[in-house]
Amino acid sequence: MYYFRALNIKTMKRLILILAVVFIGIQTSIAQNQLRPEDAAKNKLAQLDEQLDLSGDQERTIFRALVSHEVAYRKEIQGMDESTSAYQAAVKENDAKLQAIMKKTLSNAQYTSWMKSNN
Repeated sequence: MYYFRALNIKTMKRLILILAVVFIGIQTSIAQNQLRPEDAAKNKLAQLDEQLDLSGDQERTIFRALVSHEVAYRKEIQGMDESTSAYQAAVKENDAKLQAIMKKTLSNAQYTSWMKSNN
């Protein structure tokens, strides 16, 4: 009888340990899905650099623009109801700011390529 009681305590300890590990794993995966704006911009910039062969100055300007775009999205747009006109107007305005900077920064060929891949 004592053997079964000890077995149950060990089993309970293992179960609690497994649940704790699963909980920590879930929290970690949730945190990783929410990249900082700088990290999201860095990832997007790497894709753009591969696609458009950007110069150093272009990379710096576009990185700042992408960070601003991501921050504005998270601050003003994220969490809004997508069916409202306010949401659509905010997205349009945010995208227009990025598009203006991209047009000013990129060459005509790069901008055309970016527009094709962006749509």
